[in-house]
Amino acid sequence: MKLTIQFAVVPLDDDAFFAEYNRIAADSTGALQKELSDTLSEFFGGDLSKLEALSAGVRGEVKSVRQEQLLAFYHFPTHRLIVRRSIPAALVAGGERTRLLALAHEVGHALQDQLGLTLSGSTNFDESLALHAVFEGDATLTAILVDAHRNGVLPSRAVERSRLSLQMLSTSQLLEVSGLSPQLSTASPMVRDLFLFPYFQGQRFISDLYQTGGFPLVERALRNPPKRTDDIFSPQRWLDGSTARFEPLSDTHRRLGLVMLRAMMEQCQAKNPQMSSANNRWIEAHYKDDSFRRAGSTLTWVTEWDTSMTAQETSSMHTVLELDPSQAESIKLMHPQIVFDGLFRCFDVPESDQQYAPAGEVLAVVVGGPSADRERLAQSAVKTPLIPGVAALPDQHIPPPSVEAAYRPAGQGTLTDDSWAHEKLGLKLQLTDAKVIPNGGAALTAIVPGAALLVTFIDETPNPKNNNGFVNGVLDAFLRASKLDPAGFSLSTKHEWTDAHLTWTTGSLETRGAYDVVRVRALVIPLCKGTASVDVVAMAFSPAGQRQLDTWLSTLKGYANPSICADP
Repeated sequence: MKLTIQFAVVPLDDDAFFAEYNRIAADSTGALQKELSDTLSEFFGGDLSKLEALSAGVRGEVKSVRQEQLLAFYHFPTHRLIVRRSIPAALVAGGERTRLLALAHEVGHALQDQLGLTLSGSTNFDESLALHAVFEGDATLTAILVDAHRNGVLPSRAVERSRLSLQMLSTSQLLEVSGLSPQLSTASPMVRDLFLFPYFQGQRFISDLYQTGGFPLVERALRNPPKRTDDIFSPQRWLDGSTARFEPLSDTHRRLGLVMLRAMMEQCQAKNPQMSSANNRWIEAHYKDDSFRRAGSTLTWVTEWDTSMTAQETSSMHTVLELDPSQAESIKLMHPQIVFDGLFRCFDVPESDQQYAPAGEVLAVVVGGPSADRERLAQSAVKTPLIPGVAALPDQHIPPPSVEAAYRPAGQGTLTDDSWAHEKLGLKLQLTDAKVIPNGGAALTAIVPGAALLVTFIDETPNPKNNNGFVNGVLDAFLRASKLDPAGFSLSTKHEWTDAHLTWTTGSLETRGAYDVVRVRALVIPLCKGTASVDVVAMAFSPAGQRQLDTWLSTLKGYANPSICADP
């Protein structure tokens, strides 16, 4: 790319840097902040005290995060890359590679400017978040590709690693794995969700497009960005235009949008731990659209959902609701109502003030106002017409990207009687009474009643946080596949990082599955002169399972330079 617009690099000390940032932010976001305030005021009937109580200290938290994280920012109207002279302590601790990624991200915005792109033009808060997600995701793609080039990693593989991490790890786990923001780790869920959405979800959205259609498809998204945050969670929705929109319920079309709804539910869950985090995952997967209006003390809110549920979701709901299998169909219709009943209860709205009307995938709720009017209003709202979506690429169908091999594939080992061996990794292990199950992401996945063992090969220099983070990402996916509710699997409260070299990491992890305590040990063994590692994750669900794992692991044999080290 040739520079078509000259841009300036402006270094400033901290006082001048943040004064300039605050001035620019006030100029660019004032209207959007008013739009957000108006939307929430209308939703809550002008009384934001309950929301403010939930997100107390939001402004202070955001300011602390910026002080901690912000190294530079790009201002499109004046074509300036404004940089702090002093590097924040969190980025100093992250090392040179972290600082390179931060600056490369901002240079990504300068490249967007070269294409004549701009962040202006949003008409509501949800649309603004979606637009920011596209721009931040693209800037992060620039940083990933710069880092990959400097470290000799293929672009497609570098992008795939980020996709895999974003798919497997929760927001809290990503924060802990990166170690970049202690402030965000302890911030209120609403602040954390709204602050990180453009970066984490935007990165996944753009990475999916890049892996499917390369830079041409990414540029198409930059020039014709999604206008709703639910499209960021699902690129295929944007590509296919499959999600319809409700016709406005009033002259001013008010909608919460997926991210705000998700953030409010996360905040309520922090206030009331009895609310299941499964609700948040269900919202992400099933939300389609919403619209609301307020008339005096009456809120009318209509939403649309994909009411189909996977077998695992249905099983989870049976457990949560303590219902028998014969009620599976009613669960599909009830789940949105359960979600919203929890939301309104969080804001002190009793169930007696709520009136619901379901119709297929549409659910209307009326809150407050005269009880005699609520059913009539709900029945009317549930019939709100839908406007069909428009495909982003009407002239072609682009299938969803599949998750490819993010790391150099090692293949599966071989089990003969009780002896397991992996020739390319140079590993041998005695697996008495084990059942080996297929798992494309691991060299070995072995289980017995009360225990599970995973062995993976990672062609990357071992890092105490990033490497163990990947292992725990695989572990989280395994817990989901094993139908153990990962809601209680918390790295931040029960996990202790240790040095990556030939050490065990042990933690007691609470879970809501069939067992009260899970014992996890992660062993990272450097290979190939320190450029790769074999990661062994052992999970014990019972004392007998722990004894079986100890017996297996005592037989583990291997080499520091196996044949896989010679592969390209």
